[in-house]
Amino acid sequence: MKKLGAAALLLLCLTASAGAEELSSLQASFLRGDYSGVVREIRSMEAQGRDLNDGALYLWGVSALQLDHLEEGRLVLERLMARYPQSPWRVQAQQVLRQGTFYYCVQVGSFSSERNAERLSSEMKRRGYASEVSEGVLGGKTFYRVRIGRFASRPEAEVELKKLKQEGFPGRIFP
Repeated sequence: MKKLGAAALLLLCLTASAGAEELSSLQASFLRGDYSGVVREIRSMEAQGRDLNDGALYLWGVSALQLDHLEEGRLVLERLMARYPQSPWRVQAQQVLRQGTFYYCVQVGSFSSERNAERLSSEMKRRGYASEVSEGVLGGKTFYRVRIGRFASRPEAEVELKKLKQEGFPGRIFP
């Protein structure tokens, strides 16, 4: 998925109750690629009962998608579209959802070493699996995940997981 452009981000408005410092913090987090920080801050605002406008919902949804939190991202973007039918962010949300970025995969490993992840990915490819390594950050630490396939449905991913387990590879399904 493409990152939201800096110019579009500058159009973001939260709510009247969001202070300039808070907005600046969210923008800085997003521009640094700290999508976890953006999601955490916006979730906190919502938990405090603050009304999130269309821009905040868009930023939250896109950040969640960047983190591979596909279900959360989809639900937030759908919420934006239902709540703000006249918003220009609604059009952007529709485009993001239409890109078809939602799929299931089977994760067969997660490593702190990129080299180890690449080694497992190569082994999976030799066995005929569509394998790829993706980078993720959790708790400030970088991990390299080895994932198999891009399945349109969970049942398809479950068939692949069963096959992998029969070959001795543990795994988990991720949306």
